[in-house]
Amino acid sequence: MSLEIESGSIIAPERTPAVVHGSSSVPLLDLTLGELLDFQCTRYGSRECVVIPWSGARWTYNFLRQESIHLAKGMLEKGIRPGDRVAIMAGNCEQYVSIFFACMRIGAILVILNNTYTAAEAMYALEFTGTELSRSA
Repeated sequence: MSLEIESGSIIAPERTPAVVHGSSSVPLLDLTLGELLDFQCTRYGSRECVVIPWSGARWTYNFLRQESIHLAKGMLEKGIRPGDRVAIMAGNCEQYVSIFFACMRIGAILVILNNTYTAAEAMYALEFTGTELSRSA
């Protein structure tokens, strides 16, 4: 695919969908990601949705929902509010999924830090993204 430049403006070529399937009159769902998880729980609550072989985690939709609600409540108690940035630095683990949905429930922005960052790189990333750090006494 090539882009054309006309009078200083970039014009993208016309695109056709790679896959056309189903009716185009079906309305899109108007749900937050937290609400989507709640909806999935009504249909698949007891089914597994997160399986992490190296940690042994096998979470159902209902368990993920409860974990994300519990974590979201804790974040709210610590003063995290909609629009705040919450950073996580960890290996591939089930907690990523939990904090993702917790942030989506309260409207916080999840900042994922690479777990191979040095301390200086992590501090730069936290400052660059506007993540606020606080410590409880």
